[in-house]
Amino acid sequence: MRSYLSVFILALAFGALLTPIAGRIGLRIGAVDRSKDTPLPRSGGLAVVAATMLALLLLAAFWDPVRSLLSFSRGHLGPIYLGALGILALGLLDDIKGLGARPKFAVEIAISIALYYAGVRASTIWLPFGIVRLGEFAGVLFTVVWIVGITNAFNLLDGIDGAAAGAAVFALLAMFVASVTLGQPLVALLAVALAGGTLGFLPFNFPPARIYLGDGGSLLLGFALATLALEGATKGPAIVAIAIPLVAF
Repeated sequence: MRSYLSVFILALAFGALLTPIAGRIGLRIGAVDRSKDTPLPRSGGLAVVAATMLALLLLAAFWDPVRSLLSFSRGHLGPIYLGALGILALGLLDDIKGLGARPKFAVEIAISIALYYAGVRASTIWLPFGIVRLGEFAGVLFTVVWIVGITNAFNLLDGIDGAAAGAAVFALLAMFVASVTLGQPLVALLAVALAGGTLGFLPFNFPPARIYLGDGGSLLLGFALATLALEGATKGPAIVAIAIPLVAF
């Protein structure tokens, strides 16, 4: 439990320190929201990602259990990491260039299908009357709808000050609790690290916002929640975790 608390505090501190820097980078590269009287950077996701990675790497350098988990994750979660990089790049490109909905959905669907065949998939559904095993077609369809749906749900919240980041913190912490309860330490570690990085960013996003997550950040957080839920076999708790903050907002 000390590992979880340590990575959360480190990610939170890094998130708070790096968010102003990410804002300046956003203004420099043109990732800007011009719908306000004062243009606001849409690059907060860079701070969240950097804070999460730095916290994990720093803790891994001094704590063997964390180092072992991260070493294991390189092979076990490699497809998710590659997919997350693709989603982050897609979001940043949209923040800078303004992509349409069709190319974004096309890339997200392609990444989701690739993840299915890489083993990150929904193969069964738990229902009140028992377990339903999905065939290949239904499995691909469910996996794509799950990943693309949750990814874009958080993206839609990003225009409201504090909404996307706040919802993500609630959902990630709920996923952390569910993962610890179900004995999924790797998913729990990544969820709590992302929660810390997002919480460090959140004060800068409170109304009136000084920076937004941007598509890069909001798409990445939704993608992380969707794929970690599949990987950690916590689909039920993840749905509850996401529904609660959405209903509250």
